[in-house]
Amino acid sequence: MEWYDGGITDAISAARDEDKLITVYVYGENPQSEQVASALNSVLLSSINPRVISLKLKQPSPELTQFAQVFPVLIVPSLYLICPHTGVALEVLAGPQQTETILDKITEVLNSRQAKPAEEASMADPTSPVVHAEEGAPAEQQAAKGEASAPPEPGPATPVEDKIDDVSGGDSSMISLEDKVQRVTRLIEIRREEKAQQEAEETRRREIERREALKNIQRIKREREDKEMKDLAVQKQKERDEEKRYRAQVQEQIKQDRLERQQRQQQNDDDRRKRMQEQQEEAERRKAQNSVSANIMFRLPDGSTVTRLFPADDDFVQVRNYIAGVKNLSNFSLALNFPRRVFEADCDQQTLRELQLAPSAVLLVIIKTQSGGAFSSGVVQSSSRGLWEMLAVPFKLVMSFFTSFLEGIFPPAPIAAPAAASTTEANRDAPGPSRKRSQTSGVRQRTPYQRNGNITRLNTSDESDNETNTWNGNSTQQM
Repeated sequence: MEWYDGGITDAISAARDEDKLITVYVYGENPQSEQVASALNSVLLSSINPRVISLKLKQPSPELTQFAQVFPVLIVPSLYLICPHTGVALEVLAGPQQTETILDKITEVLNSRQAKPAEEASMADPTSPVVHAEEGAPAEQQAAKGEASAPPEPGPATPVEDKIDDVSGGDSSMISLEDKVQRVTRLIEIRREEKAQQEAEETRRREIERREALKNIQRIKREREDKEMKDLAVQKQKERDEEKRYRAQVQEQIKQDRLERQQRQQQNDDDRRKRMQEQQEEAERRKAQNSVSANIMFRLPDGSTVTRLFPADDDFVQVRNYIAGVKNLSNFSLALNFPRRVFEADCDQQTLRELQLAPSAVLLVIIKTQSGGAFSSGVVQSSSRGLWEMLAVPFKLVMSFFTSFLEGIFPPAPIAAPAAASTTEANRDAPGPSRKRSQTSGVRQRTPYQRNGNITRLNTSDESDNETNTWNGNSTQQM
């Protein structure tokens, strides 16, 4: 079939002017529509092209919506055979159709229009068009055919039905028919505008709903993000607290371990010192028990010392008598410095081994006054002498500095060493400082360096090549 390219209004006008039958093919996107379209495009239908104007309306489309407002579309695909003068559907082919069936129906309608042009309007009823379905069609198409062929229930007439009634009853005059067609066209336009307005309202309503839904989605998303951020912050704070608590526990454990280790170390040191002291005391006791002599050193109040070797089994009274006879002492007492112990008259009958004075000991000679108190001792004099030596240290340093400076400028002449004196028993019994001076040689000690301008030469006791090493004022050594 040849399909008309214009609109519905143009097709109606052309069909009315040329007195042709209008065929409207309603199709969709399904296999049945493809089968009917193949049948309509068959060569067998080319013979009826000059006598019909064919239109195609796709579902969904605005043209089909306008068409459905006048002619109800119950089944897709469907083929409507409409009279151009009355606007009445003469035949409706619903469902899949064969080419021969379509050709027979169209030929039958064309022949009936030629045979009965006057009876066409009275025989057709737009509200109950004849629907022919192919045998063996699906059950739902048969049900739709039954609904289409059944007479409509009585009810209030719609404007479209009133319009169709007016068109069906107006075949008495061509002028009135044209007016009715125009009225139908205007009605279709009004319906189209109403439909467009409804669609605009629906679109606006959907847009409002979409915006509200978008706002709700964004709000829910923000709330979820805020909740996630709060949960993350709480989790991080919890992790920090856990880490801080764990770190504090570790530090406390380390501190406790260090304290325990120190305590164990201190305990071990104390035990070791105690064992060493006990071993030392035991060794001293054994040594005292095994020794056969006791080397006693007497420290006198003037700082001098006297040494005497006694048998370990002698009584302490012999030691007292010896120092009294040697130094011509009458009222005195003997004592140990460490551990502090004063030997009274009750110790005179004990042996030196029993008093733990063997194999050696240092006894302090303490002179007693008329009142019975001691007035001096070697310890007191030693402390006094140490105090004076401490006070004299700065003066000695200053004198040593000036002496070294002057000796560097004016080197001293060598002095011959005198012959060494022999040591006698009396010299050994003499006080410590005098004996020390007697043992010291009269040779002047050699200065550790010699100054020659800004260059100072080191004086060493060996005869190696290092004697030639010199160093200048900026501490650089020269060979």
